[in-house]
Amino acid sequence: MNFFNIDCHISVIADIKNIFESLGHKVDSWSLSGHRWVFDLPNCPSKIINENNWKNLDEQMVEIFYKFHKDELDKYDAFICTYPPCFLKLFEKFNKPIIVIAATRYDYPFTNDPKKLAWLEDSLNNNKNLILIANNQFDQKYCEKFLIRKWEWIPSLCDYTNAKHLEKNNKYILYSKFNIQNIPSNWIHQKQLGTYQWSDLYSFQGIIHFPYNVSTMSIFEQYNAGVPLFLPSLDYSLKLIKENIPIFSEIVFQNSLNDRQPEIFLNREWLSLSDFYNGTIQCDYFNEEIKLEKKSKFINNKGIIFSKWEQLINNL
Repeated sequence: MNFFNIDCHISVIADIKNIFESLGHKVDSWSLSGHRWVFDLPNCPSKIINENNWKNLDEQMVEIFYKFHKDELDKYDAFICTYPPCFLKLFEKFNKPIIVIAATRYDYPFTNDPKKLAWLEDSLNNNKNLILIANNQFDQKYCEKFLIRKWEWIPSLCDYTNAKHLEKNNKYILYSKFNIQNIPSNWIHQKQLGTYQWSDLYSFQGIIHFPYNVSTMSIFEQYNAGVPLFLPSLDYSLKLIKENIPIFSEIVFQNSLNDRQPEIFLNREWLSLSDFYNGTIQCDYFNEEIKLEKKSKFINNKGIIFSKWEQLINNL
């Protein structure tokens, strides 16, 4: 089958493209991401939607996009939407299958626009051409909390880096979006590496994450490369949250909706659904002492993930 995608995230669609093409299908994609350089991707050729205006997506833009690209895109058998899921609106008029993948909260960028959010949710609830997938358990539950249909959970794989862990450096990489004071001398913050290759990152003893979200593609990339991963235990994460440390700072997008505020999700029930707490990612945990002990063993889920996608595609 031939699939088409427009995306604002390079890694989610790279994962899907790698899996689908390994299964014998073709995926063409236009990228609106500011990180296109990582995969040496060209600029999006569309004259209708671009990286500066996509957040203004509305019915008028959808209509113009369809008229402008109808003949060009009608040749595809199905469409893929990852980040953001609202791009499904660009493809509804083709009346073909649309695989929608929630890789983070589905409601962005409409969380502060009730009319557009209702417009998106109407499709997610009622369009029978949609195949609804979450690439993590948290988003599966989040989608089912606010929407009326069931979502299937198919984890990420991210073995497209073609790089493996090879210890050449006796130090550890610190992965964090906020500054951590008084770190040990054998820790190097990711930012200190500057521009680097995956092989450079994977040459250290291991990577220490203070996660900003419940599921990140970088953790899957590192995991499937065999890099030892260290994260705060769930108990320690909850303690850090109580101390107002900005861990899980991107649990939801900023919004004014009473039922989507961060405090609703920054608890054991929701955070236990994170990839690195529910067993999807096998990693080692630390508490206040931050002892980096390598105990976990890699579990290869590739066969299961490929099987799930193959079955889904065969049912289109």
